[in-house]
Amino acid sequence: MIVFNSGFFYSIMRFMDKAKSDKFINLVIFFFSLISFSFLLYLRFKFSLTRYFDVDEFAHLHWGYSFLNGAMPYRDFFYIFPPYFLFPISFIISIFGRSAETLIAVRGFIFLVQLLTYLTLFIWARKLRGLSVA
Repeated sequence: MIVFNSGFFYSIMRFMDKAKSDKFINLVIFFFSLISFSFLLYLRFKFSLTRYFDVDEFAHLHWGYSFLNGAMPYRDFFYIFPPYFLFPISFIISIFGRSAETLIAVRGFIFLVQLLTYLTLFIWARKLRGLSVA
């Protein structure tokens, strides 16, 4: 059993008071948040290149390919999203053709869209509530 004396807790409290006044805690939280976010982003990128392709990804590829061949969303095929996502997907399909590289390129594009979404959300939260919330 470990027993701490009162001087130990007093020194911790003095450290915390000093840390608050120096904004040391905010820096530590920001640093660990940045490390955590970078690690999760790395895992997301790694899994996006190695995991299986699910039904939604194949559906978007099919819709993009149909759009490239002249079919119109909402008229020629069922599409429940705004059509703006079809433009870059059909452009990527027109560049790479019908190959396995197309799957990886579209997945990379989706990863970039996800990064831009994170960045937009960060900027929006920082503007509304400040850096500590963002």
